[in-house]
Amino acid sequence: MTFAQKFTLLVQYFEFDSPAGAFSTARSIDANLTYDDSSLLGAFSLHPHFTVLYELGAPGFAGLKANGWYYELGIAPSYTFLPKSTYPITVALPTTVGLGDDHGFYQGNTFGYLSVGPSVSVPLAFIPSGFGSWTLTAAYTYYYEGTTVRAANAPLTGNGADSRHVFSGAIGVTF
Repeated sequence: MTFAQKFTLLVQYFEFDSPAGAFSTARSIDANLTYDDSSLLGAFSLHPHFTVLYELGAPGFAGLKANGWYYELGIAPSYTFLPKSTYPITVALPTTVGLGDDHGFYQGNTFGYLSVGPSVSVPLAFIPSGFGSWTLTAAYTYYYEGTTVRAANAPLTGNGADSRHVFSGAIGVTF
């Protein structure tokens, strides 16, 4: 739902399942509020967002407590190089802080994680538009993990490191 011309609210139901049985099924309601600041800041827009997630009843993701609250603050500034070319290149720097209530989501710790890292996207304009709008994206994300997240990841990764480096790539299509 879009309101006041600049705000978008998206409410969703999530269910996180582990194919390998590493954690119990987590069910939650999520509300995400974004603000379009492009008319204020132009090419230097921050694209801020705020997310609230509430876990519903059952034990949650990676054994975290049920009925916990998760809060997320983020920005995703971006800039498009060669915007009028066939292959404009968009560079973004999404930055997010994940927080939880002090008695539920992160089990006594408010800080969950900080993530930041660049992404680069380019349209695949050689694909005819009748097949949709295709995009190629490459990204790197650095995660600094709080105590609870680090402990939850240790059995899966074999170490208790407080940071992770994630490289990703994607091909997307929109119809």
